[in-house]
Amino acid sequence: MKEYLYRAGIVIGVFAVFFLLTGNYLPAFKKPVNLYGEDTDFFSISETDRVNAKFDFTLGEFAELEYRQQGTRIKHTGATYFIVPVYSNEKTYWIGMATSYSDTEIMRQVAEESIAYVMGERATWGDTYLEIEGTISGMPKELEQYFFEWFREQEFDEADVEDRAIPVCFDKYYTNSKRKTFCFTLIGLFLGVISIVVCVMDLKEKADWKRIRKAGSKSDMGQYDPAQVVEINGAVFLKEYFATVNSYVQQNDTEQAVKELQSLFKIGKKTAQAIVGSWSVYYQ
Repeated sequence: MKEYLYRAGIVIGVFAVFFLLTGNYLPAFKKPVNLYGEDTDFFSISETDRVNAKFDFTLGEFAELEYRQQGTRIKHTGATYFIVPVYSNEKTYWIGMATSYSDTEIMRQVAEESIAYVMGERATWGDTYLEIEGTISGMPKELEQYFFEWFREQEFDEADVEDRAIPVCFDKYYTNSKRKTFCFTLIGLFLGVISIVVCVMDLKEKADWKRIRKAGSKSDMGQYDPAQVVEINGAVFLKEYFATVNSYVQQNDTEQAVKELQSLFKIGKKTAQAIVGSWSVYYQ
């Protein structure tokens, strides 16, 4: 039964390590950066930053795919992609941003209002916006192709696109969910480590008892009176073999008795302590 528990704990630990390495949890514990803050330089934002953004302008929708990138992983799920502005040193650049099904219609409304403003059909900036937290990372190759293709179709200046269009994508980040998952991952990792440690200790203890049995099996004790021998876990020895150990036990010096047993059999402290603790059972 114990072996199954060890195995289960180790498997949990392995999965915990996998989730820890691939889960992109660091942004959940960092202070969010305001993408459009007055002091924010877009190029100072890293992939491990959690970014807060209020999207109220977009050039439009450039792709709708059945996957989207989250950190270093590709998650297969429906997503619609829009082109949004970012700023550095008072210069405007363009990046992609992914929306889930529930947010897509809001961004499409933002796109309509943005186009109306650019075309002079309305005098003020749009009233619709989408405020979300996310992370920014590189685009998958297919998405990058659609990104630049959109600019070509809209007949943007090629040199301007090369200078201002950046193939990275803002993707929604579920902070609370990530924090919970991270906590469960740490618990799983802890269980895995404990299982490995206990398993190693158990294997070492079994090896200790095996050494004792091997040492006791070297001599034929059938010729001796039972009162002259000591039996430990199936291994039989002459009492005189444990004279020093017994002397320490009689003096209540368990520490020295344990050390003597460790020296005799080359066993671990825990096994030696178990024997000394039941010395009256073995040495009669």
